[in-house]
Amino acid sequence: MLASLLGKLGFGKLAHNTALNVLWQAGRVGLQAAWIVAAAWVLGAAEYGKLAGLAGFAVTLGAFVGWGTGYLLLQGVSREPAMLGPHWHRALRIVLVTGLMLCLAFAGIAHRYVNSGVELSILVAIGLAELVCVPLVNTASFAFQARERLGWSGAVVTLLSGLRLVSVLGLGATVGTATLSTYAGFHLAASILSALFALYSVRHVLRPTGHGLKISHRDFRTGAAYATAWSAGTATSELDKTLSLQLAGAEANGIYSVAYRFASVLTLPVASLVLAAQPRLFRLGATTGGSGSSPLPAIVGTCILLGSIASVFLLAFSYAIPAIFGAQFEASAHIARTLSLLPPLYALRLIGSTVLMTSGRQIARILVDASGALLMSVLALRLLPEHGISVMAWIMTGVEAWLALWAWILVWRMPRRHTRPPLGEDFNHQISDPP
Repeated sequence: MLASLLGKLGFGKLAHNTALNVLWQAGRVGLQAAWIVAAAWVLGAAEYGKLAGLAGFAVTLGAFVGWGTGYLLLQGVSREPAMLGPHWHRALRIVLVTGLMLCLAFAGIAHRYVNSGVELSILVAIGLAELVCVPLVNTASFAFQARERLGWSGAVVTLLSGLRLVSVLGLGATVGTATLSTYAGFHLAASILSALFALYSVRHVLRPTGHGLKISHRDFRTGAAYATAWSAGTATSELDKTLSLQLAGAEANGIYSVAYRFASVLTLPVASLVLAAQPRLFRLGATTGGSGSSPLPAIVGTCILLGSIASVFLLAFSYAIPAIFGAQFEASAHIARTLSLLPPLYALRLIGSTVLMTSGRQIARILVDASGALLMSVLALRLLPEHGISVMAWIMTGVEAWLALWAWILVWRMPRRHTRPPLGEDFNHQISDPP
């Protein structure tokens, strides 16, 4: 039924892939929502706030894990399916090396500069989970996306959410109220199991063969652009928790993070649809011109609809937050209501940024996303100490509006093209002559 509906919107084969991924993403939404509730109950506001702030910093650094080889895999295999093996083995090798390096950097920086009071060993556990295990799962998801196996792509990331939920429930059943120090080991164990399953799935379903590609000078530059673009986009939606932890304290950050994480979970269907469309957008090269077969108008309309539904649901859910999370999270309800405009704004920003990326305008995307991260940081440093944690919701809503506006201004200014450029040609032009 879902595939038929999407087919009528003009997606074709994309309908089947999106339907499969939406089913898995629906499970992922439920599992992540359940994890937020369970983690808030088991850890409490202060310990949950520490985890959210530290994980946000780790996820931002995690964009550089693999040096963009996941996106190179998605781009290259979408256009040349026979190259899966070489791209996969190269990405796997680079993810492991860069992930371990950035894990050590994260632990050192967080221990020295982030106001969390968490021991170094716990920071290493969080770093291994977020900077080694999660990137391995994401790389496996990219491999399935490139072959348009969206069911498997959704399955590997959904399992991560499921196992993390089991880990926090297991800890809660064992000790009741816990600290971040006692939870970190469970968090890491769930992440390791998820990464092993993802690697096993790629090996036995896709069966990649061949030796890993070497990193050419062009691949190094392209990968660096993908990683920087991903980091700039991630920083906007993750460093807010780190800044809140630093400027407002762990308990206030926990109250804010519960509301923001629920808003983020509700945008997962939007991310699912955009991910399903990425291989086709990479093949098209430019989605603003052509013969009229571009899926972009249908994607935009559907994502705005999904974002609007998420807004209504978030607004309604906000009134139940005190009953679900307890009295210590009562202020989260007001923050969630303030964030109710965020999902459709995020949908517009994500689609615009993805169009810029898949058509080779990496520099444009980096500049747009970096401006959002910079604006968010400046406003937080200026307003958060004086007005309290509730102002962070207004800051994030305004930043998403800013990002959506500038991303689509650049998309509308893109030259119309009727043919796809050779692989890498348009990107190299952007490197030498930024827009």
